[in-house]
Amino acid sequence: MPLTTRPFRTLFVAFLALALLVVNPAARAQATSTVTISGRVSDSGSGRSLQGAIVRVVGTTALDYTDADGRYSLTGVPAGPAAIEVEYVGLDLFRQTVVLAAGGSATVDAALNSAVLKMQAFEVAEAARGQALAINQQKTARGIVNIVSEETFGAMNDGNIGYVLQRLPGITVNEGEDGAPEGANIRGLASEFNSFQLDGNRLGSRGFSTRDLVADGVANIEVIKAATPDRDGDAIGGIINVVSRSAFQRDGREIKLNASINYLGLAEKWGHNLRATYSDLLGVFGNVKNLGVSVTLSQYRSNRYYENNDTDFNLITPANNPTYNLPGFPFYYVPNLTVQYNLRDTQSYAANGTIDFRLGRDHSFYFKPLYSHSLVDSSRYLSRPYIDSARFQDTLTGRKTFEFLSTGQGRGTAGANGSRGEIRYSAEENSSFTDIFAFSAGGRHELGSSSLNYDVFARHTHNKRTLDSDFIVRNVPVAKGYFQWEYDVRNSLKPQVGIVNGLDPRDLSGVTRGDLSIEPEERWETALTAKVDWERKFVGARAAGALKFGAKYASNAPEFNQNQFEYDTTATFPYAQVVKTTNRAIDGRQFFMEVEPAKVRALLKSSPQLFPFVPYDSLKGANEEDYDASESTTAAYGMGTLQYGRTTVVGGVRVERNTWESTRKEVDARTLGVSLRHAGRNYTEVLPGLHFRHALQKNLILRESYNRSYARPSLSRLTLGRAEDINGNIAVGNPFLDPTNSHNVDVQLEQYTAKGGLYSAGFFWKKMKGFYFNSNQRFNDVDPVSGDPIINPLGTRTLRRWENAKGATNSGVELIVQQKLHFLPPMLRGLTANLSATFGKSEAEYGALRVGEKLPTFGFSDTMFNASLDYAIGKFRANVRYSYRSDYLTGIGDNRYVDDTFAAREQVDVEASYRLTRKIRLSANVINLTSRPQVSYQSFPQYVEDNSNSGWRATVGVDLTF
Repeated sequence: MPLTTRPFRTLFVAFLALALLVVNPAARAQATSTVTISGRVSDSGSGRSLQGAIVRVVGTTALDYTDADGRYSLTGVPAGPAAIEVEYVGLDLFRQTVVLAAGGSATVDAALNSAVLKMQAFEVAEAARGQALAINQQKTARGIVNIVSEETFGAMNDGNIGYVLQRLPGITVNEGEDGAPEGANIRGLASEFNSFQLDGNRLGSRGFSTRDLVADGVANIEVIKAATPDRDGDAIGGIINVVSRSAFQRDGREIKLNASINYLGLAEKWGHNLRATYSDLLGVFGNVKNLGVSVTLSQYRSNRYYENNDTDFNLITPANNPTYNLPGFPFYYVPNLTVQYNLRDTQSYAANGTIDFRLGRDHSFYFKPLYSHSLVDSSRYLSRPYIDSARFQDTLTGRKTFEFLSTGQGRGTAGANGSRGEIRYSAEENSSFTDIFAFSAGGRHELGSSSLNYDVFARHTHNKRTLDSDFIVRNVPVAKGYFQWEYDVRNSLKPQVGIVNGLDPRDLSGVTRGDLSIEPEERWETALTAKVDWERKFVGARAAGALKFGAKYASNAPEFNQNQFEYDTTATFPYAQVVKTTNRAIDGRQFFMEVEPAKVRALLKSSPQLFPFVPYDSLKGANEEDYDASESTTAAYGMGTLQYGRTTVVGGVRVERNTWESTRKEVDARTLGVSLRHAGRNYTEVLPGLHFRHALQKNLILRESYNRSYARPSLSRLTLGRAEDINGNIAVGNPFLDPTNSHNVDVQLEQYTAKGGLYSAGFFWKKMKGFYFNSNQRFNDVDPVSGDPIINPLGTRTLRRWENAKGATNSGVELIVQQKLHFLPPMLRGLTANLSATFGKSEAEYGALRVGEKLPTFGFSDTMFNASLDYAIGKFRANVRYSYRSDYLTGIGDNRYVDDTFAAREQVDVEASYRLTRKIRLSANVINLTSRPQVSYQSFPQYVEDNSNSGWRATVGVDLTF
């Protein structure tokens, strides 16, 4: 949209007029008869800076909200006597009268008290303060924001901040099969539609995984659901901003040490967590406490063992199979089902710090370095019976290879003309690490009624998979008439399968083929961001406001390189040397045999002639997923704030220009030649925003918001070549993906109570165009000339390709309750209830793939619920949390009977602590207390495709504070 259109000319003129009003000579003349008041607001009990306190001069329009360091600045205050008032939910009102000399400045520091908390034990007071910190920041925010403070984080195992995010309203966190949090969804939109930031700077590409960052040294987390124009526009769902700890948030030296051990019940394995934090305020250049230093070091080790049942379902038509007397359409049979267990050891290390320097009252600088290292060593062992090896034909006269089929049950047939049952044993090994190096540096300068902020952020991410091998052994007893399998999946979480013709799956005489794939890979990503913001405040007799302008440049350069080595095995291969018998069983399913991957690698090294190299598959795999890409975003915005009476209006526009280009490789199947393919594009997004905040009463806030946002497709999805797995399934990228655009409307009513409670009801509506999704189509064969898959709805192989859908409308209601139950009898007054619920609706049109159907967007749950009950009394504190997320779509096919859905998920966590002294605290927690598995199904809940169980995890530790 060109900037010369009439609405934007009008908006520009309005901003210019307001700017002239602010800086005109009369305003400058008035400045000589006014005063600037600044200072710091803190908690008298802990000395901690209080962010979100409301500071005002009674009887004027001069008002400010304290920042993360508890600092405020009031400009344009008339000379003479002035009553300074500081309001903070949960603490007593502060009021002080000062006499102001014209043309000068004054410092008023406010240490807030609470008559109620003074009578409480230290642990009770800390719990109340932590909740109040978050509530006050939310109350004074310009947009619609949810905030959690470090005092209320709870358990954050392995430094994974996903454990904290999943307790926030409107947020769900996807978990890996091992139960570790990964991507965060905001209001049903997957992580690639959101922005994950550290101190306002984006971390990684779209779809950032929380397990890649050890997030210690964090003061609070902001979830911004309705962003103002001074925030990034590339975030349809919202922004998750992790705010680093600053030494200025406290009043002096603090040393914290934490040591704990963790135990995984399913694997009966131990791990540990170690963390140390040091922060202090020093005086340099003759000043007092003007240099702040905060450093956090941490190290974690955990076992992430998990077990999994993976069942495939094929859809058939009962009318084509009358001999089976099937109950009706749809009907599914099971061609194969896998049982597996996964050994996974994770280690992580991190160092992060903050150096803050304040030069006088008006100038501050900071430097924030970060290093995070995570290491994963894993091995996965699979046993996969094939009841039917793609023999069954779903046509009236086609081949029928089952003795019987009924709902959840079936039996294959023996012999060469039957199902040709087999079993495959495989083992996968993986060793990988991720390093993140980052720093930000910048400053803030206050010049009278103006302020200037600037920031430079650099990040380098390196991910390397040094070991990735997969060896598959196929036991196909042709000479003995093949295996005849019978399955029973009526208990969908414990599917069973057995041999009915007496053959021994441990007999290796039928093994004639092995496949070895080795795929080391490496990823790099370098990002640089620079931004500057200028703000000018003005104060009038009846209104106050501000103008804010800013610009930002961000560049990102990811690169991916994979090697691939494919091998077959010879007719004389000694399978008995690398496969062993086992009595292991999971959910009653026997493994029979296991591949020993270390012995496979040793045999490859000592006897490479046993592994014939497969050149074409190796060449293709080593090139077609590689890419080298870069993108840059240049942004500028203008924003105005007007406060009139109890109403505050924030309006403005942001413009972002995005450019990307990439190079990938393509292999010619006929000549084996490798050629380069180039792609690129640029586009401009104009993103207006208008936000209202009405203080209907002292602690009753109504907010309305409209803004336009967008989401860029990740470079990996734009640039991915053709990736083909061991089963012949193909995934391809799409360089022609358009960005997703969204119009967003939010309304929220918030009631704060004097004792730190919050009641909130909100409505959100998002109208999206062109959201991207991963289509899932079936095929059996590829075109011999082009190599493109030939689509066949009855095919056994899948083609996954990123596409733009037509559009979607997501809407919902969010309800939040946070209340200390002070009205209960004395022994129960330490209870605090925290409840949040989101009820939503999603209607998406996926275009040609599903014409005329309305489905939800991927990852959208229509019900999300979080509940926790906190209890603090004396030196004891405990918490019980329950979370629920309804089922959600993860993949679609060409009809509704082959869609992939993640089942509803619920979890219970418990946590408790006891403070021996003010310096020593003991703690314990259990994650996933009821050991609920993760389940996904095909179209209907009874057809469970994937069932992963990572069990419960307990942690016991001690905190020392000096």
